[in-house]
Amino acid sequence: MKKVIIRGGVMVLGAVVMTPASAQEIAPLSDAVAPAQGKVATLAEAIGAAIDAQPEVQARWEAFLAAGEDRKAARSGYFPTVDVNGQLGRAARDYDRRGWFTRDHAEVAISQMLFDGFLTSSRVAQAGQARLASYFDLLDAVQQKALEAILAYEDVRQYRATVALAEENLAAHADVVKLMKERESKGVGTSADLDQANGRYALAQANLLTEQAIFTM
Repeated sequence: MKKVIIRGGVMVLGAVVMTPASAQEIAPLSDAVAPAQGKVATLAEAIGAAIDAQPEVQARWEAFLAAGEDRKAARSGYFPTVDVNGQLGRAARDYDRRGWFTRDHAEVAISQMLFDGFLTSSRVAQAGQARLASYFDLLDAVQQKALEAILAYEDVRQYRATVALAEENLAAHADVVKLMKERESKGVGTSADLDQANGRYALAQANLLTEQAIFTM
């Protein structure tokens, strides 16, 4: 099983497969892929750079963290509570004639919930489901942005490959033109052959310019 990896606001997706049970107890996500710096050379770096720049993903990440804190707060109902009370000052007796007196009192009370009609357990379960929902919201955003990054990366890779082929084609036609000129100068070729080679070279040059224009759009 692979995980969504997040660190410092950067997320990288890798064929995420999670079940609700495994997503319920998500381990701290600390072993992250570093964000791409400078030129993006690999698909993983392209995905990381794309996700890192998405406010929507970061907002859902923060919502997921907040849901985790809410679950911790709900679990606090299982733990003991400590109350400290203190009083100090003068007070008057209204029920007799002895007048004013000084009141000084302090107490520490420790209480432990034994049974609250399943209120705490219900709150914990509710918070856990809310955290799980926020996790899948986060996962959806990460997968969507990763898919967009993959499609863009593949488009660029395809365009670069097409431009490279067009450059190779132009170079090959340039060699043919050179050869036709040599054959004509030696009297073994005709001007028609050279004109045909020049026409094909011009077409190859136009194709290269077209592919370069598409790549830079």
